[in-house]
Amino acid sequence: MKILFISISAPPQNSPESLQVAKFIKGLSKQHSITLVTIKEAVGWRRPDKRLYEYLANVYQVIRLNHYTSRLARYFFKVFFSTRLKRPDEYFLFQRESRIVASKSKEKPDLIYSRATPFSSCLLALKLKEVYKVPWVMHLSDLWADSPHFKFTNQDMLYQQKVEGDCFKLADRISFTSLETIEFYTKKYPQYADKFIFTPNVFDDKELDPNPFRFDEKLKFLHAGNFYGEGRNPLILISAFRSIYKSTPQLLANVEVHFMGRFNKDIQDILVGNNLPFIKITEEYQFEDSVTEQRNSHIMLLFDWKFKHMKSVFFLSKVLGYMASRRLILAVTEKGSTCYNVIEGKYGSCFEHNDTEGVREFILKILLNYKDGNLDFFTPADPDLKYSASNNVLRLSNVFENLIKTEI
Repeated sequence: MKILFISISAPPQNSPESLQVAKFIKGLSKQHSITLVTIKEAVGWRRPDKRLYEYLANVYQVIRLNHYTSRLARYFFKVFFSTRLKRPDEYFLFQRESRIVASKSKEKPDLIYSRATPFSSCLLALKLKEVYKVPWVMHLSDLWADSPHFKFTNQDMLYQQKVEGDCFKLADRISFTSLETIEFYTKKYPQYADKFIFTPNVFDDKELDPNPFRFDEKLKFLHAGNFYGEGRNPLILISAFRSIYKSTPQLLANVEVHFMGRFNKDIQDILVGNNLPFIKITEEYQFEDSVTEQRNSHIMLLFDWKFKHMKSVFFLSKVLGYMASRRLILAVTEKGSTCYNVIEGKYGSCFEHNDTEGVREFILKILLNYKDGNLDFFTPADPDLKYSASNNVLRLSNVFENLIKTEI
């Protein structure tokens, strides 16, 4: 099968969505002829990790388009075309390059598969569906027009709702990373519910190598990834640790709390401003460094968003890496959120965003059980294979094949 795979987020970008794309494209390219359409190497949050090129080893063709997100380009568009920057996102010119893709593509696809975010990937796929007249499977890793991450003007919201609706109407199948997201869109678009499928974030099967828990000299807590968005920060954890350190500092003499990610100043102030000697920060690292650190740590840290008007339906991809590392997760997330439903009682313990005392007590429990060498306490459930890359690539391939058969 010839698949036109469209995703602005793709290797070698070292970003959460790109890493998910990497795992799917690695599996699909072993079975199908893949033409990947993405952007040229970028900087900032999308800076490249050269080692991620290995995920593209079996890809038939890669078409890299300009993305016009340099500082100069941003300034130009902000001054002269400010409204365009959010329609649907800062990669709005990506969707305009359907002719370039058609001219550069070496073979006509049997099917189009797009992944978003960013949502400009969807709009390019929509245009290429019109060009090639083939089935289109659209994957949304996040909510689109209704995302609590964005604050649109009335005109911008009308635009987002319109193009989202166009894509939902014309896509042949629409996949989502969480069941909660499917529930949301089933209420919004009941007429399209029969198109919806569940394709969660995944772990690579090779990540399931045995990783026995070790009672080392130092107890290591780890958060791998960035912070952004409403209510998502490490303040509750730092407050809990600060309370313990103030009352009984000797308990934390052999503890390390490691944050790997790229942090804005507000987060840096939280991490550094408290002057806790056991806090470690790493902002420059490669993907493999993060995997190694997860396997060598003891407790994984996760901080979900806290929105004013809805629960978080976002499936943070770091949950899969943590799950594969076979380490207990301390998560700050609302009861009933997607992350809560995946983690609680199986892979760790979850706490509300204002439950500093609960986090403090759980840290004390961790310290006690680590001192006593209680392996049972630190043993989570086995990784759920419904989140394995191989299983989901197979499921997705079956969806593709059934669509093509229907077309024929």
